[in-house]
Amino acid sequence: MSDDAARQSSLGYLVDLWVQIHREADRPDAELHRRDRDLARQNRWEADQKAPVLRRWLDALRGQGEPLPGRSVARAFGLLRVALAVLGLLSGWAAAAALLAYDGTRPVNVVHVLAVFVAAQILLLLLLGWVLVPYEWARRVPGAAALQSFLAWFSPGQLTRLAGYALPRPLRGLLTPAPTGTGSAPGPMGAVVKWGIVVSAQVFGVGFNVGALATGLYLVAFSDLAFAWSTTLQPDPARIHRLTEALSWPWGWLVPAAVPSGSLIRETLYYRQAGVPEGAIPAHWGQWWPFLVASMITYGLLPRCGLWLLAKWRFGCAVSRAFLELPGVAAIWDRLTSQWVTTQATAPETGSTSVGTEPTEGLDSPGVPPARELLVVDWGGIGLAEREVHDHLSAGWGSAVVAVRQAGGRASLEADAAVVREAAQGSEELGVTVLVKGWEPPVLEALDFVSDLRAAMGPRRLLVVCPVGLGQGGLPTTPAAPDLDRWERRTRARRDPALVVRGWPGGGRP
Repeated sequence: MSDDAARQSSLGYLVDLWVQIHREADRPDAELHRRDRDLARQNRWEADQKAPVLRRWLDALRGQGEPLPGRSVARAFGLLRVALAVLGLLSGWAAAAALLAYDGTRPVNVVHVLAVFVAAQILLLLLLGWVLVPYEWARRVPGAAALQSFLAWFSPGQLTRLAGYALPRPLRGLLTPAPTGTGSAPGPMGAVVKWGIVVSAQVFGVGFNVGALATGLYLVAFSDLAFAWSTTLQPDPARIHRLTEALSWPWGWLVPAAVPSGSLIRETLYYRQAGVPEGAIPAHWGQWWPFLVASMITYGLLPRCGLWLLAKWRFGCAVSRAFLELPGVAAIWDRLTSQWVTTQATAPETGSTSVGTEPTEGLDSPGVPPARELLVVDWGGIGLAEREVHDHLSAGWGSAVVAVRQAGGRASLEADAAVVREAAQGSEELGVTVLVKGWEPPVLEALDFVSDLRAAMGPRRLLVVCPVGLGQGGLPTTPAAPDLDRWERRTRARRDPALVVRGWPGGGRP
């Protein structure tokens, strides 16, 4: 890998992969298969680790001139977080400067400082915890999911989503809104968007608390601040003392000087008309500052730093997981690994079935009733005419085709389930044949569908996987032996004696 590629971030690779998958959605499968098989052969990538191979595949596409925007998008969102940190610093400076303003006539009210830098911080952390509750849990409580969504939009991290609308139109789908409180998008990208927003919010929060703390220390060091506390309600110094002791519990044992004493609390009780109590010593009015600074660090800065580290870790995990789980990754991996599958074997395996060389007397498997009738399933939209399926399979295998159904591809999940139910209702002499694209490697979706059919049909009915080759002019033909071998390897691993692989009959029986 080149040095330039090594600097590509995980987020950049994820964006590139997402873009490439969507860009290739309408390209012919045979063309993609041929390109990726050639890339795998030329570069001799190791097949044991999926993520590094996919990254090298993206690097190879970029080297061939594919305009992949991942590096630019990742850099843009990095700059956005820098801007959020600066905005947080300025906001923290402004808040602290306003609350700690002292002109010598009226002391700084400690209650206001605690309200903003302690009470508000704790409240925001509680609200963040509620927003992070999984949507599946929140929707069980009436109104909880709507409250999540409402609260999430007050997070400064939502600037990340809003900035996404400045991206080119094809990239905006990365930040597609979804009905979750954290704004997670559908599919694997949901967790990436969710934790990306949380990271941005914590960057702002850390900046805010750093700005406020720096401003407070500066004013303490270079000005003569006087602190007091006051309330319109009946003042109770003993209650305030208990509150400050409770707040000081995390650091009181380590820094006793940062715990206000009972005498300091009594001396700094401020009345608007009468001022401070008689006998108060003005030199003591500044002794609140260690407690206030410790409170800002403990209840503001440290939790935000911890949450930033946690969110950054979870964001990295979400990016890594989405990189391997995006819809379309399985097809890319199968196309790339087809090179290793077809070149590593030094001799044909025992029991391997070749295509179109030795005719059989129909569809059967030892110990399994023969399939005199076939329910044919066109998986993934091969696009064969129903009459053509009837003619080829009836003549080639000697089994009557009773129906041709569509599943996979653009078919809905309900349509797939209906096909499985129909297959389950047949007799022992009704086999099921699943037509698959022979020029594509076995994809997990097709194999899962085969598993669903087996579970519904029972263990003794014949189930046939039929790879279809792609001939000149796009006409169906017998698949190439290496393509058929890939499907046989995947099906043999299931140890299902009633599951067989037969290639599309090009003429006569297979």
